[in-house]
Amino acid sequence: MQVRKLFAAVEGGKLATLQLRQEDLPPLGENHLLLKTKVSMPSVGTELAWLSGKMGDRAGSLGYSNVGVVREVGKNVAKFKLGDRLYCFANHTDYYHHGEEVICFHVPDDMADNQAVFTALGMVAMYAVERSAIGIGRPVVVVGQGSVGQLTQQFARLGGAGKVIAVDIDEKRLDLSRKLGADAAIQPDKAALDAALADVPPDSPAPVFIEISGFSEAVKWILDVAPLRSRVV
Repeated sequence: MQVRKLFAAVEGGKLATLQLRQEDLPPLGENHLLLKTKVSMPSVGTELAWLSGKMGDRAGSLGYSNVGVVREVGKNVAKFKLGDRLYCFANHTDYYHHGEEVICFHVPDDMADNQAVFTALGMVAMYAVERSAIGIGRPVVVVGQGSVGQLTQQFARLGGAGKVIAVDIDEKRLDLSRKLGADAAIQPDKAALDAALADVPPDSPAPVFIEISGFSEAVKWILDVAPLRSRVV
C-alpha cells in the first residue's frame, strides 16, 4: 500500500493547526491513476483566505494545482500511461490518486513544471478575458496585479486589447506588470488613469475594466472612475 504525505489544516481558519500528515492511500481503482508529485503551487488567494478564516472553519487538505508523473495505471484507463507528465487538480501531497474522468491534462514536452503548474490560475484569467468580450483594439484596465492579474493583463493583449493598463497599490507588482508587457502600470488614482487613457484614440470604444483583486474597494474605485459606457467585469 502506498503511503503519502500531505498538508492539511486540523481546524479551518487557524494557521497554527496546519500539519504535514501521513496516511495510507487505498488500493488503486480500475479507473484511476497513481501519480507522484513533481511540483504543486499554493494559492495565494483561496488557501490564504481559508487559513485566515475568511472562508469559514472547514478543516481539510490544501492545494489544487499539481504537476505529477503517472506511476501506476488502473486497468480501465486508456487516456494516460506510465511515465506521462500531467497537470491535475490535486492537493499538496507527494503521491495521489486521480480519476481519468476528472480534469487532468498532458503537459507538453517543451513546458517546464513550474510553468504548467499555473494552469488553474491561467484558466481563471482566460475566463475573465473571455467574459470581457474585448474585441479588437479596445483599451483594457486590469485592476489587481497578483498572480491572476498578471496573467489576465497578458491574456487581454492576446485577446485583441489595444492599450493595456495595470492597476495595483504595490509598486513591485507594477514593475512586474511593465516587464510583462503592460502599456501603463499605475496606482488606483483617477488622475493617473486619465493620463494613461489620454492617448487612446477618441473614436475607440470605452475601456473594459477587469476587477481581479477580489476587494470591494477596487470595485468602488472602478465605479467612481470608469468613463461613460465602460464595461466592468
